[in-house]
Amino acid sequence: MGSQHKVLIIVLAVGVGIAVLIGLAGARGSSGSVSSQASLCSSLTSLESSVTDVTALDPSTASKSDYQSAVSTVQEDWAAVVVAAKGTASTTMSTLDSAWNSFESSVKAVPSDASVNDAIASVQSSGQALVATTKSTLTGFGCS
Repeated sequence: MGSQHKVLIIVLAVGVGIAVLIGLAGARGSSGSVSSQASLCSSLTSLESSVTDVTALDPSTASKSDYQSAVSTVQEDWAAVVVAAKGTASTTMSTLDSAWNSFESSVKAVPSDASVNDAIASVQSSGQALVATTKSTLTGFGCS
């Protein structure tokens, strides 16, 4: 296993760990629906932005580290969406979950020895689909 592959696994593990911690912290507190709505809108906007950043990376100038950092940010933003979405309409979130699963599968399928160009190309389509789904989710929840 190459060192780049190990770094990617570590980044994924940290993302999952953050999601669990955020989930535990969110389970302890309760907030009003207006605050929950604002939190969800904010987290969806952050997710949309971070996924757009990944798909917009320029393979001619981006490094493997740039790619891994951008993917890590997406994972952290997804964890925030999951926490903020607790108690929301399940059909809307299932569509977003499906788009996330597709993106996550694309990220995991990138070989450790892939060039930055190949890594970006591998996640481009699912990333764009995740951005589109996030935008429609923002609209569906009435986020401005």
